[in-house]
Amino acid sequence: NGGGATAIHASGSDIKEQTFWWRAWESWVSHTFGTRVHLQLRQQDLEKELPATAGLIIACHPEVTNGGPWPAIVANVLRSRVPAGRCIFTTFYSQEAEVAARMCRAEGAACEIRENPFYAGHPPDEVGTFHRFAVIVSPA
Repeated sequence: NGGGATAIHASGSDIKEQTFWWRAWESWVSHTFGTRVHLQLRQQDLEKELPATAGLIIACHPEVTNGGPWPAIVANVLRSRVPAGRCIFTTFYSQEAEVAARMCRAEGAACEIRENPFYAGHPPDEVGTFHRFAVIVSPA
């Protein structure tokens, strides 16, 4: 088989359930990819619970600059990596990436910030730059 993956299991969560969209996305994935890809979305408070363990975690737009539960959420996401697992936090703005990186480092995780090449040449303060920055955490 060439040593590649034969299936993908993706899971996602948010504190607020999106009943209609989540079921629609799960159905679309099942219809489009059959048994090769499985998507499971659920309501979960990541401040209080660990997400599913994984070898690759992509955490989209943690609102880390707004205060609140984010240090605990980032810590729980990092704890859910399997040995040698990767974690990537995507942010819209550089200041969000800097705060996320500080939170990762506070948990003992080495990381680096990279800018999405799609936004090369765009003004640094441009609004609406979805997933412009990635905080790439070194393997656990």
